[in-house]
Amino acid sequence: SRYKPLNIEGLNWGMLAEIDIDEFSAPANSLAASTALVLALTLLLVAFVSNAALRLCVVRPMSQLLAAAKKIVDGDYSARVDIVSDDEFAVLADRFNLMASSVQMHIDDLEKALREVKELKGLLPICASCKSIRDDDGYFRTVETYFVGKSHLEFSHTICQDCLPHLYPELHPISDKGVN
Repeated sequence: SRYKPLNIEGLNWGMLAEIDIDEFSAPANSLAASTALVLALTLLLVAFVSNAALRLCVVRPMSQLLAAAKKIVDGDYSARVDIVSDDEFAVLADRFNLMASSVQMHIDDLEKALREVKELKGLLPICASCKSIRDDDGYFRTVETYFVGKSHLEFSHTICQDCLPHLYPELHPISDKGVN
């Protein structure tokens, strides 16, 4: 309520203005409800867009990496990840692919070494006279050449005590009883 005295041509009048509180606050309440609805819809839209962006930028690349890792665990070392972006996931995918290639290369090397070890466990065709070994192509190779080609062996050459007197008799003369 509001009261104001008025003096009109010598007459004292009073003016009283009154409005119901619900009628007064109805436009403000309507505006608040509309604002709350718009805000709620905006937040819902932001949440939806954020969820879609999160799935696109984080969940999908992570799922691709996990799927490729599972393939490698299951023995498929050819699994690779193709993530095209300019973020950390692209770097991670690149490193993952390098790691998978390295693992594949090491597996191939180990399988080759295992085949060679199995080959060395079998019978070796060796010449009874010169002791050369026949290779897979049918050529005879010296023992050193054959084993260096099949392994990482390195040979050092020496002369055994039985051969020394025969090769260098002046250093170790042979007596009636054998080597001195």
